[in-house]
Amino acid sequence: SKKQLESFFAKAQSDNNLKDQIDDCGTNNSCIAAIGKKYGHTFSPANVSHWKRDHQLAHKEHYLLVISIKTKKI
Repeated sequence: SKKQLESFFAKAQSDNNLKDQIDDCGTNNSCIAAIGKKYGHTFSPANVSHWKRDHQLAHKEHYLLVISIKTKKI
């Protein structure tokens, strides 16, 4: 769900290991969803895609998301 995804990204702000795992996924939304599940957050790759779209992130702009998480600007 969207709330689970937002909670996951909030957790990533304070967890460098999690940030690195998200970064390693690149633009693979299934990878991000799998990592979320590993940390107890249930959301689909489509939720990630919609979140990116809602935040106007194209695939090549994924790194803006990662940078935002790493600098705690989400």
